[in-house]
Amino acid sequence: MTELTNPSQATDQVAKYLSGEMDAVEKLNFEERLLEDQNLNSEFIAAKDAWELMEYYSSGTANEVDTDKAWETLSTRIVADEKEVNVIQHPSAIHIPVWLKWAASVLVIAGLGWATYLGWMQFADHPLLVFENTDQEMVSVKTLDDGSLVYLARQSQISYPEFFDATARKVKMAGEAFFDVAPDAQKPFTIEAGNATIEVVGTSFNVKTINPGTLELFVEEGRVKVWFDKSRQESVMVNEGQLLMLENGLAEVVFPSYYNTQWRRNLLQFKDERLENILYALNKTYGITFETENDNIKNRIMTVTIYDGKLETISELIALSLSIDYEIVGDSRVIFRNPE
Repeated sequence: MTELTNPSQATDQVAKYLSGEMDAVEKLNFEERLLEDQNLNSEFIAAKDAWELMEYYSSGTANEVDTDKAWETLSTRIVADEKEVNVIQHPSAIHIPVWLKWAASVLVIAGLGWATYLGWMQFADHPLLVFENTDQEMVSVKTLDDGSLVYLARQSQISYPEFFDATARKVKMAGEAFFDVAPDAQKPFTIEAGNATIEVVGTSFNVKTINPGTLELFVEEGRVKVWFDKSRQESVMVNEGQLLMLENGLAEVVFPSYYNTQWRRNLLQFKDERLENILYALNKTYGITFETENDNIKNRIMTVTIYDGKLETISELIALSLSIDYEIVGDSRVIFRNPE
């Protein structure tokens, strides 16, 4: 079996496989390697998604693809994205690793564990986008169609529609996530989490479904209704400050002396998000008022990691990344504007 001894070699092998340039033996060995090497498998999934986006792989003519040309295109895209999102070091920020330059890439080919779109799936007769965080340290943030925020812990994912329908807001999740749900009394927000169904109107809470058959739900604000069966015959109401624990079919609601929901404020990452959504999330997360003076700035797209929650660090990072100006007003307000 061929051993892939370095990232460059692994990348070449992925490209060769996707372009149909491997012979039968090479292909079999590579597929065996995919089953054994989780990192290679993650890289392959990300690269395959990128390949399909460029219409190389999904065109049905993979055997005609020029590998060098294809990967030259990918490299060009990475360089272009690096120019759009420049991750900087700030005197008051912690050290930013060298590999972070790849985080600017929408394609995420290097398999760095960035939050990635995995594709579409069916749920309640509607296609859903799947957003996953496979990173070991970062917290991935997603703004949903209604303005609700979802913070994904490591090894967690959420499935959601691009647009909610007129009567309901339904999502699915696995792992651990913190939800800050936008109020809408006419459209309840429903989450399928393992065997449980969670329904809210507008509140903030933490959900953890790490092991099969278990559930932890802590309500930071508001209250939440939980069903443990699809028929919705029996439900449990969890109020602010309460923790619901489900294990081995037994549910218990307690008032814990402490429950950690602060993990969502550390090392935030945003992928292909509009600046308006990023600023909204930062406002909710850190209690700082970030705003834009010019409407055309709001729709700028960014892929960025926030390593430091300090007002000055965040402001400088965003301004330099988008080549715009900013002004700090008082202690907790920042205004971004077009350069003069």
